[in-house]
Amino acid sequence: MRGIKLKAYELAKILDQISALLKSLPNEDIQNSLKLLQGLVDKSSLSKREPAKGRASYIALPDGVIDKLHSMTPSEAESFLDSDVAFVSTASILRLSEALGIGASKRQSRNAVVNSIIRHLEARKMSSIIRNDANIGNETLSSED
Repeated sequence: MRGIKLKAYELAKILDQISALLKSLPNEDIQNSLKLLQGLVDKSSLSKREPAKGRASYIALPDGVIDKLHSMTPSEAESFLDSDVAFVSTASILRLSEALGIGASKRQSRNAVVNSIIRHLEARKMSSIIRNDANIGNETLSSED
């Protein structure tokens, strides 16, 4: 582990913060104070990891929906996502994007995520067409030999 380079002024600021924190604690054994602080840190980090109460932590996708989307044209897929009851919420659209391997943020609007999904489906179809054309070209070349 490399040493941390810290300037004297920065260390003084950190020590002032520690001093103010210790002064705010009850005047008792330092071990008890440290246990109190550790308990607060543990409680804080635990609450950050738990999903919000009242919300489903996992949204199940309907069976076969991904295959169904792959077989649709982009306009059909978009109208399907806009009209299907399973994809009314932004959370369900985010779950679908996650299942497709598309990076999306909770801060993105529902429409933005739907557009990302449609672009992904278009790119996948284009890639499939290119691969098929390349395979047909390779088969033609090998049959001529």
